[in-house]
Amino acid sequence: MAEAAPFRPEDHRFGPTHWFEDLEVGQKFYINSRTQTESMFAAF
Repeated sequence: MAEAAPFRPEDHRFGPTHWFEDLEVGQKFYINSRTQTESMFAAF
């Protein structure tokens, strides 16, 4: 099995916090993607 690449914080970005009442129709913003694994579903 291949070794996983080390976590590099600079490769990940987070946008500002958005509250429901601040959202507007048609507004777009970045959402982080995350690979969902079987263990994540099991833990949920």
